[in-house]
Amino acid sequence: RLVAEHSYSSSWWSWPFNFFPVRYYVEYPESKIANIFASGNPMMFWFGFMAILMTIYDAITEKNRKLGFIILSYSAFLLPWALSPRIMFLYHYLPSVPFLCLLLAFGLYKIKSHSRQGSYAVTAYLSLVVLIFIYFYPHWTALPLPQSWVDAPERCDAAGIPKDQQAHRSKGELVADIVRTACKNGLRFGFV
Repeated sequence: RLVAEHSYSSSWWSWPFNFFPVRYYVEYPESKIANIFASGNPMMFWFGFMAILMTIYDAITEKNRKLGFIILSYSAFLLPWALSPRIMFLYHYLPSVPFLCLLLAFGLYKIKSHSRQGSYAVTAYLSLVVLIFIYFYPHWTALPLPQSWVDAPERCDAAGIPKDQQAHRSKGELVADIVRTACKNGLRFGFV
């Protein structure tokens, strides 16, 4: 059995909740920061999970085979990961996402067709999805943002991070610091 750990790994059951994004890239160009995260739109994932539950109920009570097929397709890509012994990441969930979107669309259609208030609720929800997309777009595409927009000293203070460690550093800078600290503490190493 393979035993491995990774700071971005996540369990299959957490993927519909979008708990653990995966960072693919980070760069610090001239007092800016650019990231690429593998992460879904939280509004789509969270409400998509509720849509799954609602659609399962509808498929059973209405004996709707078409809904059942979409649920089966969604599950066919997600549930095998429950048995996987390997290290897993959010991107393993991607084949299930198109079926999640279909289930979410069905749920939104049912809400919209219920009443005028349902129509308003769906419009408000979709507007929120677009706003969340706009917010996360720079983090999904490495669009450089001013460092001051990303720095959040009050959150770092609340998390108990010492002031001297609140500066953002590139991976190269972090590695150099680790090597310097290791050498200072007497760790001997060599290259193969």
